[in-house]
Amino acid sequence: RPPVERQKDNMRQRHHEGRERSRALAEQRNRRKLAPVRLDLSARGGLDPALERRIAMKIDFPRPDRKMRKAIWQRLLPSSMPLEADVDLERLAAPALTGGQIKNAVLNAARLALTRGADARVGMNDLLKAAGMEAASGNKENRLLGFCARREPELDAG
Repeated sequence: RPPVERQKDNMRQRHHEGRERSRALAEQRNRRKLAPVRLDLSARGGLDPALERRIAMKIDFPRPDRKMRKAIWQRLLPSSMPLEADVDLERLAAPALTGGQIKNAVLNAARLALTRGADARVGMNDLLKAAGMEAASGNKENRLLGFCARREPELDAG
């Protein structure tokens, strides 16, 4: 091979080795860095034991009490959302929902109202139905990975 080609090969090899060395050093630095990670879990025991051993700090947040749930409903119902006059925050605060479930219930109640038309107001029935759906979804026995059970139509034997 001509000397020029050998020089090019050597340069390519050195460049490749340098790139590999830089990558290895970057990986080594990244392994030493500790980064905070936040995991939101609805229930303890949902993690793999090997992963759970590596978590340095675990903080349990208790379910909100009735007073806190009322405050969450009040905060999450936007002033721009058209509400019926029958909306009762005291009654909405009765079911033991989490803040996330209340947020989902507000969004689902708005969707339920929209099925009646663009000008429909969100009423107490919408909010109660949405809260009931959230309460049922929190019950692990009734949950099928986010899908609802479908009943097959019964066929006439005649």
